[in-house]
Formats: sequence, structure tokens, C-alpha cells
Amino acid sequence: MMNVIQYFRAIPFAFVLLCLVAGCGGGSSAVEGPTGTVSGKLTYNGAAVPEGCVVVFMPVDGALSATGVVGADGSFKLQMKGTADIVAGQYKISIGTPVVEETPEQSMEREMAGKKLPEYKEVPEKYRTADTSGETFEVKEGANTYDLDMKD
Repeated sequence: MMNVIQYFRAIPFAFVLLCLVAGCGGGSSAVEGPTGTVSGKLTYNGAAVPEGCVVVFMPVDGALSATGVVGADGSFKLQMKGTADIVAGQYKISIGTPVVEETPEQSMEREMAGKKLPEYKEVPEKYRTADTSGETFEVKEGANTYDLDMKD
């Protein structure tokens, strides 16, 4: 079984991600106001982060969040409400590690074999929440690029 710290660490991020993917913003699928697009690349000490990491742009003003899943080369494209249109404004940024999905049986087998869940050291702990990452970005109208090379 997953230890208590791993369990509670995974819940907030998984819940936020689920809400964002499910469209918790409510209403129509179109975003309102000026928009831009955001793409970029995430690296750790110059090397691409693991595929499946999630970039989350959390608005400073309480608007909708935007997310993007990192590809094998570290690149991502943000989406908001299922579209590439991201509301212009200031955002705080967090980087989530890939979600490891396993059944209770798989978890028990893994633990009985003495194996642990991946730690993903390529995403330093400080970057995993918007409040501690120190990363911000202003999305402007048109195409925007956000590249981040994370360091310890």
C-alpha cells in the first residue's frame, strides 16, 4: 500500500487535475476575454523531464486554471476548458509528477516485492506547488512560450 504521506500528497494534485480536465470551470467550453496560447519545454538540469508530468498555470486573479501534459521530449501545450485558448493574465506555476495508477492488488504486489513508487527527482519538491515554485508567467494575447529548466 501507498504510505500515508504519498497518499495525501497525491490527493490534492490529483483532485485539482481531475477538476481541470473535467471542466470544473462550469458553463460553456469557450473562455471569455482576451486569450493567448502557451507552449514550451520543461527540463531538469538541461534534460527533458519525464513524459506525463503536468504543468499547471494557476491564475493569480481567481480565473480558470490551465494545464498541459509533458511529452517525451519535455514539450507541452496548455489547455483551458478543452481548448488552446488561455485567458490572458498573470499565473503561478506548478509542475506535477506523472500519476502512477495501480490497482490495490498491484500496489500490494509491489510492496511485497519491496519496490517503491517512482520518486521523480527530475521535478524538485519546490516546483510541485504554485505557492513554493516561485514561478510566474504573464499570458499575453497571441502565442506565448514558457520554457523552464528546473534546478535543485
